[in-house]
Amino acid sequence: MDRLVQDLAPDPVIFGHHFELVRDYVASKPGSHAAMMEAARDTPEAMTNSVVALGAVLLDIAAGAHGLTPSAMLDRLADIVHQVTESTP
Repeated sequence: MDRLVQDLAPDPVIFGHHFELVRDYVASKPGSHAAMMEAARDTPEAMTNSVVALGAVLLDIAAGAHGLTPSAMLDRLADIVHQVTESTP
């Protein structure tokens, strides 16, 4: 997992900036969505890599919380998504 994050994450300063944008968005800070979208348009590859790297970190944390490997956690998430889509009219 560490290698995946290292391979995906852009420069730590850029990643830190993108993380702040995501944090502001999650906190519903006014203007945060527009700021995040502007960053995505300005540097789409870097923003995509930052979001994927952040997702990998969150997946690793969730897997650890459930005593699973990241791969097993992905399987569990796939099962959950399948159950939700099956039950949605």
